Amino acid sequence: MHYEAAMTSPTELLAPDVFPDDITDMNGNAMCEKHTSKVDFHQKRSITRCLLWFLIFFIATTLVMAALFTWKMVESTNDSENSIGEKSQENKTCHKKAKPVRFKSIPKTIQDYLESWKEDIKTKMKETKQNVALVNVVYYDEVIWDAKFRWNDETKELKEEKVEKLFPVASLTKVITALLAYKLHNDGTIGLDDPIVKYEPDFWVRNPYKNDNGTEITIRELITFSSGLPREAPCYQDNAKNYCPHNTSYILQQLRKDTTRLLFPPGSDVLYGNLPFAIAGNAISNNYTGGFKKCVQDKIFEPLKMKSSSFSLNNL
Repeated sequence: MHYEAAMTSPTELLAPDVFPDDITDMNGNAMCEKHTSKVDFHQKRSITRCLLWFLIFFIATTLVMAALFTWKMVESTNDSENSIGEKSQENKTCHKKAKPVRFKSIPKTIQDYLESWKEDIKTKMKETKQNVALVNVVYYDEVIWDAKFRWNDETKELKEEKVEKLFPVASLTKVITALLAYKLHNDGTIGLDDPIVKYEPDFWVRNPYKNDNGTEITIRELITFSSGLPREAPCYQDNAKNYCPHNTSYILQQLRKDTTRLLFPPGSDVLYGNLPFAIAGNAISNNYTGGFKKCVQDKIFEPLKMKSSSFSLNNL
């Protein structure tokens, strides 16, 4: 369509085909290019919309995944804390002692059961060829049942004794010595980890593991059988009953003269023995008026009302 023809009337009065997409002049030269941008515009809007929805989907998915991850982490942490709490509670429960309820009187079923022990004790004594046995059952610091058996040479039978008999406690003295050490430690008189030479300066023993002559051996090591000392004291003039008939001073002298030596480095092993307790008992009570026996009497026997226990027969 020529420019002049296009301008003969207002565009609104022309039919659509009268006002085409392109207009040419009298020479046929295009004055307006054909409008193709409309299609391109719609395509761009479609692509933009797709990108927008993809971005929204991506952000939403990321948020959901992050929320799920956080939720699982919190849940896992709570489960772990609950598990630890339950274990802790179990441990507390395991170590918690039930509050005892004291019987007003010992039930007959228990008394009968205790009486049934007598035949078992006699049977065991025969099997192990024991001549004497004494058994006590204590309830709230009160003896509620006891039994005493002794071999009768005349009848060749084990008989139950009805009267009290004196007998030596032998190695139970070690328990008393250890108890005394802890009592003096609690009183502030001694230190369990103090070297023995602090209380017994004359102590000396060959130490093949360290050039210190045993001066670093502690009281704790002596009363826990971990000092390295041999089982017995170096007594050469034992009597017929194999008792060491000498005092502590003599034993300390013999340790210096004898070839006795530590059997292992102090604190590295355990070996049952009489010598460590003999030294420990006298050392911890050196500064107590009356010595070891008086110290045990004052610190243990009397407070515990052990009226039937003593180091001297004259006191019983």
